[in-house]
Amino acid sequence: MRNSIPVNTTDPFGLCTDPKDPDCVGEQVRNYVNDKINQAVSFLGDLGNSLKNKLKSLAGQGAIQGGLALATDGLAPEAEGAITIGEEALEQVVERHTVEGALNAGKSIFNEGEEITGLVRGGESVSPTRQSFGRNFQRIVNAGRDIGVDRSTGNPTSFYTIITNAKNGLVTMFPGVPNP
Repeated sequence: MRNSIPVNTTDPFGLCTDPKDPDCVGEQVRNYVNDKINQAVSFLGDLGNSLKNKLKSLAGQGAIQGGLALATDGLAPEAEGAITIGEEALEQVVERHTVEGALNAGKSIFNEGEEITGLVRGGESVSPTRQSFGRNFQRIVNAGRDIGVDRSTGNPTSFYTIITNAKNGLVTMFPGVPNP
């Protein structure tokens, strides 16, 4: 038995009663090709699952840090719901995006007295979308009132953007929307 597709329209597998019947030969060839496709898909699926399990094992042993959710399935289901507000991320937002911040030059600025953690909590109901670059997610939220000044327009804005990582931890946030 040959493992190649015939070029002379004869039955390569000897399964047709008439080896020159094009319908029978076509069916045999289709079955052969479908079988090979199914074998390839099965192999790749097994390989992918094996790789995913190995990465999880290495991560559990501390050999790989961060980004596992993105590396293994390209999705981050943890990116929805309650946002974890770390001290470092909160300090970064205050330093760069509030009136009293030391590094706020040229940045979008929240109005004096805005409660940053309250704005984060207000944005948790907005579904995150992956940023067009990098591994983070963004939520664009309308507070329904002016909350700051958008640096790109120089105007007051009711919109603010929350950036989170794949584990739904706050990375940063700022008044306005991301530049395209």
